[in-house]
Amino acid sequence: MLRVPGEFSSPQEINGATVGMFRGQAIKIGDIAQINDSHPYESEKVIANGRQGAILMVQKRSEANSIDVAEGVRKALPEIHRLIPSDIQIKPLIDTSADIKRTLYNLTETLAIAALLILGVIFVFLRRVRPAVIVFTSIPISLLDSFLVQYLAGYTINLISLLAITIAIGLVVDDTLVVMENQIRRQEELGEDSKTAAINAASEVGRAVTMATLASCVVFLPMMFADGMAGVMFKPLSIVMCATLLLSLMDSLTLNPMLSSLFLKASEGRHTRSGRLERIYAAFERKLVYVENSYKNLITWTLENPWKVVNGSIALLAVSLLLVPLIPTEFMSEQDSGQMEISVELPVGTRVEATHKVMERIEVIFKEVIPAEWISNGYVWRDGDNTKNSMGSMSGKSGSSVGTFNL
Repeated sequence: MLRVPGEFSSPQEINGATVGMFRGQAIKIGDIAQINDSHPYESEKVIANGRQGAILMVQKRSEANSIDVAEGVRKALPEIHRLIPSDIQIKPLIDTSADIKRTLYNLTETLAIAALLILGVIFVFLRRVRPAVIVFTSIPISLLDSFLVQYLAGYTINLISLLAITIAIGLVVDDTLVVMENQIRRQEELGEDSKTAAINAASEVGRAVTMATLASCVVFLPMMFADGMAGVMFKPLSIVMCATLLLSLMDSLTLNPMLSSLFLKASEGRHTRSGRLERIYAAFERKLVYVENSYKNLITWTLENPWKVVNGSIALLAVSLLLVPLIPTEFMSEQDSGQMEISVELPVGTRVEATHKVMERIEVIFKEVIPAEWISNGYVWRDGDNTKNSMGSMSGKSGSSVGTFNL
């Protein structure tokens, strides 16, 4: 092969260069392309944190984990920086995994607060330390066992599963409270020892708490058979809820009676108190007696006026049904993800240079209004049209007259 180095002196020479043969005819560059010697037309502009930039979007596959993908990108950035010129910086500006982490943290914090509040409520109404602690053990045991079910089902700890656990945390103590209250009654009123009271209490109310728990599970059961997007969202919630409730039922009929037989004494809470503790206990006891008496009076009135209760219930149901059409409907409620997007759409046909000026004006106003400490990752704006850039699809439109500002 003979190679003769050289260069073209004009675009016309490039047009005449032969690139192949077809049916005995030479194919020249001018036959398949247009050669022009001019400056490139600016079709778009990207500004990141006040500097000229470019946009690189990393999108995960459908089966990938968003947090793992984001962490992988961040870990790869130092190696990438070593391979590129020092005057080029790569910085994540929009990270959707941050909102996922924040949501998971908020749900976890809510879960912990709910557990502490439930412990406080149990202690206030039982007014005894040991029974309150025994009942409270059903929360961590039932919830932690539900993670085993999630693992076996192939689920992850995500927004839906944590939401299910948050909802279930107030239900898992119901069965245990019923059994515990019955055991305390049998010990104090019937004089049974702790072991006998535990056996009889669980046997006496076991059928009732089982039916109540199964009724709660039946409410969530239809969600397991949902299809489409509803199935993706509600099937894990349904399975986690049912598993947690069934685990709490097993706990209330096995573990808690055993703990009560060992640690719950008939004299628990009945020893003599003195000083301020006695006055607080007596005052709270009077309040509980007042609530009980008020409830007795309410029940007595409802039994003496059955038709008023029935008619009132029917009227309330009718009013509720009439209000249903007035309640707006939507697929998903609005969320605050901590991100802001400004979309600018000028008249069709506006040159990209005019769109540049509008976006630059928005940037100036943005810097004047938004304090610097509010910006964690930075901001980016782009305008114009580039078929190789999918950033425009975030706002749904692209073109020389369209611009987007993301924070």
